[in-house]
Amino acid sequence: ETGYVVLEKKLANRKYRIHLSGVNHRYFELKWKVPRFLQAFESEAKNLLKQKLQRGSMDCWMEEIQETTVNENQGLHNFFSSLKKALDDSQSFGSWNVLPTPFRALILSRFPDLWLQSRNHENISIEFEELKTTLEELSDLLVQARQKEGSETQRALKLILNDIRNFSQQLQEAMPSLREEWENQYKEKINKLFESNQTQTYNVIHH
Repeated sequence: ETGYVVLEKKLANRKYRIHLSGVNHRYFELKWKVPRFLQAFESEAKNLLKQKLQRGSMDCWMEEIQETTVNENQGLHNFFSSLKKALDDSQSFGSWNVLPTPFRALILSRFPDLWLQSRNHENISIEFEELKTTLEELSDLLVQARQKEGSETQRALKLILNDIRNFSQQLQEAMPSLREEWENQYKEKINKLFESNQTQTYNVIHH
């Protein structure tokens, strides 16, 4: 029951790429990695996805798609400039000083929503109903992906079992001739061994 789906949707007049992935799990759990203005909906989202998907370990995360045309190199420059500023600011957080800079950079890069100030999410207001439709569409797509993967796995297993069955049948058909060949080989070896022993005995007697 694994799967991965992605949608591009507008929420609060901003465009987002929304990802949902799941792996097999006995119970249902959700990792909710979304912008701050959506974090309050974690409980509602979990209940909705659990009702749709029933079980599995789910990851849901979002990334904003900048609709302004920005040169790719300029975008990278802005990102790393903001990351450097966040690293400099993090030095004032007492316990962070014990961490080497690469570790702090790795931690910050995992949560760009907390420090990347390209667009401010603090003043965004949204109702859960606006998010609900997107989550329902995502969960339906994931169910379809699960079913497709299940069908492909079933088909692959059938092919493997069919190959095993064919090999077993061929082996059974070949066994009589293989047994005869092995018996002849053993008889030949025994005869050679017997002849060798007779020759050694003759040499001992006559010398």
